[in-house]
Amino acid sequence: MKTIGIDIGTTTISGVVLDVAKRQVLESRTVQNGSFIKTEHEWERIQDVDVILDKAVGLVKELLACCPEAGAVGLTGQMHGIIYLDRNGRHVSPLYTWQDGRGNQPLSDGESACEQIKKLCGEQVSSGYGLVTHYYQVKTG
Repeated sequence: MKTIGIDIGTTTISGVVLDVAKRQVLESRTVQNGSFIKTEHEWERIQDVDVILDKAVGLVKELLACCPEAGAVGLTGQMHGIIYLDRNGRHVSPLYTWQDGRGNQPLSDGESACEQIKKLCGEQVSSGYGLVTHYYQVKTG
């Protein structure tokens, strides 16, 4: 069986077609992600979900054109990124990447989200973790 694998990374989006039976790479492609959104905050690292989707779908289409008999597609992506979705599964936010620094920014009491989570849970967390990003978003509205 031939399988397509797609990795949606922060910098690049890569794809391969594997012949599983032969353990052989038949095709591979990498494109620049290029979806960072410029913001007024130096610590913000967010990406445009539509740009990512267009590039990932385009890559799948290219690989399917080379190997239309592919029977499966596997996806992987950023471990700590977070995207908010509506009830229909459509994105309503940018992708907050693992590089995002909002978790280190002071909240209303002067402590950062990372500091507050450590106090609450006893665990050290890093800015860019999905939990930290979400906590910051809840605290700042």
